[in-house]
Amino acid sequence: MDEDQQQEIRDKQLSIQQEFHTLDDTQRPWSEWQRSDESCVQHTGLDVEQVQELYDMCEEPLKKYRLHRYEQQTDITDRSYLSPMNLLVVTLWYLKHYHSKRYISTELNLGQSTVKYFLTEVLDILHSCVYQELVSLPADLASRRSKHGPQQHHKLIVDSTSIAIPEPSDANQRKAYYYGKSSTNYAIKVQITCDFNHHIVHVSDCYRGSTHDITILRNSGLLDYVEESVQIIADKGYIEDQNWFIYLLYQQYQNDNNQICYVPIGFTKVYLHYTYPNKKRPKISQMLILPPYQRKGHGRRLLKSIYNDLRNDSRVQDITESINKVNRLTKEMIDKAQEVRKLTKQRTRHVYENVFSSIN
Repeated sequence: MDEDQQQEIRDKQLSIQQEFHTLDDTQRPWSEWQRSDESCVQHTGLDVEQVQELYDMCEEPLKKYRLHRYEQQTDITDRSYLSPMNLLVVTLWYLKHYHSKRYISTELNLGQSTVKYFLTEVLDILHSCVYQELVSLPADLASRRSKHGPQQHHKLIVDSTSIAIPEPSDANQRKAYYYGKSSTNYAIKVQITCDFNHHIVHVSDCYRGSTHDITILRNSGLLDYVEESVQIIADKGYIEDQNWFIYLLYQQYQNDNNQICYVPIGFTKVYLHYTYPNKKRPKISQMLILPPYQRKGHGRRLLKSIYNDLRNDSRVQDITESINKVNRLTKEMIDKAQEVRKLTKQRTRHVYENVFSSIN
């Protein structure tokens, strides 16, 4: 191929890439979603700046893929295609909402096979480009106990995210993958850990949607990597708090095979709050009686059983006791709190106990 032909090819590719750049600003859906962060977050889960940052990481592979597909199209009169930016944002849209490929193809006026193909390709591009930018791997991959580089910050942030999946056909699978926060009510869960420089340092295996966050943390291998001095920051889903109690109410019966069976009727969650100096004050957090058993006195009987159980616990101080019986909290202190801070008696007691809980 002579130099003139090579130059002609380069000029053609440059012209096509300029056309791609123009489409980024005029072609749906990016032409609409980029108008506000709110719209962009609603559709992709990322604001405009974050999408642009993601695009900068994988711009060249997206353009090469789009150019390759452009040249493959034989029908010159009908070249319906998405710009590189729109390939990215539509894929992000798909990942956030898990719309069917049929729905996406209808919205974009593209064939289902086209949508399926480019989603697969763009996901591969995202993995190859973004993974290198955001994920720090252990120096020695052969050893699962090798330490991660970002540990010099002494703090790691851990959280689990869900990926929505269609409803499984099998009943046992539906139970295993059920996750109420998913848009489809079914999901797989992945735990992601990053440092304070926003670099991902650990990604767990995939778990079923019903798996608890603390279970994923224990089984993910992350605790094998980090030293004891590293502080792991997580939400309450990872906290193992011994002050939580769950009371279950169930019906016992004998089935046709003379086997003893149990049917759940309801439950109550109780938290034991700290009360100075060494007592606990129980507080009901949640209570549920299933609909078939409501208005039959089960809730009253469950509460009575809870009261009887807690009354025998030497740690428990009844919540109805006089506030003046709490050691070192005097009437003068209560009156002063009402005068200066405008606090009620109950609020004063709550603040007082929280202060002593934090220093003891």
